[in-house]
Amino acid sequence: MSGDIESLIKKEWITEDTEGLVFGYRSIVQVDVVVKNSEHWLVGIKSSTSQGDVSTFSRIGELYQKEKEVKPKLILVTPFIEDKATILADKFNIDVHTSL
Repeated sequence: MSGDIESLIKKEWITEDTEGLVFGYRSIVQVDVVVKNSEHWLVGIKSSTSQGDVSTFSRIGELYQKEKEVKPKLILVTPFIEDKATILADKFNIDVHTSL
């Protein structure tokens, strides 16, 4: 198992969203990224998650794909997520983990 962990690269991705894709206006966007081989995973960690949080996370994934030219897998870790947010996460293909 330690070999699997050692082959992961974790970093923070920070970029300027000059077109306002994520929030509707120019802003700095930040997300944790895990890279293994050619797979890129964006990992969001929230204490509670709403529909708006899911939509924002999805748009961060779109921005990442646009800038890096790699379609990332989106992973959301949260102990609480609203029912409607769960439905939306499924629609956006976001993996939701409510426990470790």
